[in-house]
Amino acid sequence: MEQKIKETDIVNQILAYLRINKVFCWRQGTGKFFSEYKGKRRAFSSGVPGLPDIIGVLKNGRMLAIEAKIPKRKGNLSEHQKEIIAILEKNNALVFVATGIDDVIEKMEGII
Repeated sequence: MEQKIKETDIVNQILAYLRINKVFCWRQGTGKFFSEYKGKRRAFSSGVPGLPDIIGVLKNGRMLAIEAKIPKRKGNLSEHQKEIIAILEKNNALVFVATGIDDVIEKMEGII
């Protein structure tokens, strides 16, 4: 039986690779979260819609932004994600979609 990889697994693998290579980076949580306080359930939003899963700063000061996707969903970006990626690219960030370590190694060749 084939084991399905989760986007969280891809993010964790990429973060581990970047950290081993001394890239300052973190997982950028974005979305709606729920909490209960004094018996009342509350919803709150966090982050900027469409911001990539991984954010970092390269040694030269350039921003790094990686959107992780499972392989079968690589081209499936939301409108918010497309807009944010375009803004980041316009501002000289290194931004790309990755389905695993191989994509990151290819894009980061000569950078780290």
